[in-house]
Amino acid sequence: VFDDDPRRHADVLATLAEAAEQNGDHETAYRLASIAFDGASGDAWAWYGGGAKRRAAALVVRLGGTEDLVAACNDLVRQIVSNDWVPGLLLSDSRDIVGALAPTLTASSVWPEIRTYLDGIADPLDLSDADVLRDHGCRWWLLQPTSDRRLPGTDFSPAAALAELAVGHLSHPATLIRDAVTTTVIRALASGSTETAEALVRFAQPGASDDILERAGRCLAGARSTDGFVTPAALDSLERTLATHPSQVIRDLAGEEQPRRYRPLHAAYYLVLPSPEAGDPDLLEPYEWLYKILADGVGLDLEALRAVATSYRQEALGVLPDQQAVVRALQASHAQHLYTLEGFAASRAAFGRVVADLRDAGLLDGAPPSVLKLLRSVDIDVLHWAPVGRPDVIPEPPAAGVDKTLEGWQAGIQSRIDEYVASSRQNDRLVIGAKTRLAILNWGHLEEYFTCGTTVGSAEPTDGRILARRLPMVLRDLATSFETAWPARGDSLVLENEGVWFHDVRAAWVAFRPDFAAALGWVADSNAPGRWHTASGELAVETIYWVDGWWGRSGPAFDDTQADGYAVVLTASALAEVTAAFGEISRHFELTRGGRDDGIEVKPVSAERHVHQHAVEP
Repeated sequence: VFDDDPRRHADVLATLAEAAEQNGDHETAYRLASIAFDGASGDAWAWYGGGAKRRAAALVVRLGGTEDLVAACNDLVRQIVSNDWVPGLLLSDSRDIVGALAPTLTASSVWPEIRTYLDGIADPLDLSDADVLRDHGCRWWLLQPTSDRRLPGTDFSPAAALAELAVGHLSHPATLIRDAVTTTVIRALASGSTETAEALVRFAQPGASDDILERAGRCLAGARSTDGFVTPAALDSLERTLATHPSQVIRDLAGEEQPRRYRPLHAAYYLVLPSPEAGDPDLLEPYEWLYKILADGVGLDLEALRAVATSYRQEALGVLPDQQAVVRALQASHAQHLYTLEGFAASRAAFGRVVADLRDAGLLDGAPPSVLKLLRSVDIDVLHWAPVGRPDVIPEPPAAGVDKTLEGWQAGIQSRIDEYVASSRQNDRLVIGAKTRLAILNWGHLEEYFTCGTTVGSAEPTDGRILARRLPMVLRDLATSFETAWPARGDSLVLENEGVWFHDVRAAWVAFRPDFAAALGWVADSNAPGRWHTASGELAVETIYWVDGWWGRSGPAFDDTQADGYAVVLTASALAEVTAAFGEISRHFELTRGGRDDGIEVKPVSAERHVHQHAVEP
């Protein structure tokens, strides 16, 4: 009767199936529900599309067996990955979908993970296999399969399917997807999900590449840092793999340090090599300068050390995907966000192995704490640092749209920096430091970068930088005791952490300088790094990590603006203490705007403002 209206057809069949179940005719109910499920369109998983597919799925799952459950889960994933518009339709219905597919589970217990998963993590998933629970390579996002495989699972429950999908995204090259799912997996492990623990073990086999093991290790280390977490027995093998790995980067993620076994340095470390010819590309960044520190500190020839590191780097490249293949895979899956370059991952693997070699040879015994701090490679606390929405001390994003031209974008830079200056002071709060990135997703991919810093006295910073660069710090360093220091004229009150060594965009934060906070008698908040209180207990200053959309996507997505950043906000009472102790301060604002012209990056334009500050007037 309703063949000319597929949506109505499926809705009627689902209604008849529900009636048959109520009447006790389970055979008819199952048969009609199966027909409705097979014939309903993908959007019928959502109420927006009528919901018939979900209603039919609930019946099939209740009345059928494991194969029906797997088929329903497969169909849901298939609709998500084959239709760009389906994930958005399903967001508001996620709780009901979980209830339909897993009637014995409490939907609210898995709601945060499901919400994060449907909020974009699964968009680029390409499941060529008919069964989502079959073994998939760690690098499933590549167009061609690689030898880096996961072990197959034996649990076919809905929880196991979700765990398998989530853990599989730990290797995704796009920062947005990989970091979001890392947080999801940490939460799942901390909540006691055995399915996630088992999926993580299958994902991170002992012979996996360094980047795969590091991603798994970060999840385990993040869960381990939560109160009350006890490492499940299933993860004991992963703990051993981390603790005994030949890279110090991965060893540092282990729960307990293993007894060290002395290993003499390989003879290659003692070769004296000629200096490289001028113009040779330097492939060891961003760790190049650390090799010089290590060579000087342990008495090795720098070129010999670099040669060993280069050899390790080449070895690591052999198991990493080619960058062009990654780009093709990301474009095919519409996940065109910032992604990790394979050269950077290989350099990180090399650095970890060199540090482990020197440590095992006893050459780092007795090294100064300042040097050992430089060798830290991960900040677990940033994994737990959840962003908030855009604060009112940061101006609203500019209007987006396809009519935005590069010429007009750059011409409006002066009025835009005035907006940043005006918004930086709200009632009794004052921005004294900030870093912001913003992009308009049109053909020109228009971008702007905003920086704010504050110096003592003179409008000109002592070293030409409005933010004091520190490298590298972890968030917990801000809460430790610091020697009192008084700023000189022109010194910056705000530091900028160079977090690139931690392989995490969230580690590039800004904060009030702890040595100056100590001089003022402020007390660090151990539960919120970057926040200090006055001696009387009032809030003095804090760092706000915020996200509005997520900066870093490429390709046109018209009428969409994405941004993220950090803001160091000082209260009025704290400003009074700062100016009373240090004298007049100056706030500096810098803004650059750029974009693309026919796909080619053009030279950006810049604007500056300087504001002398005594105290916040009534």
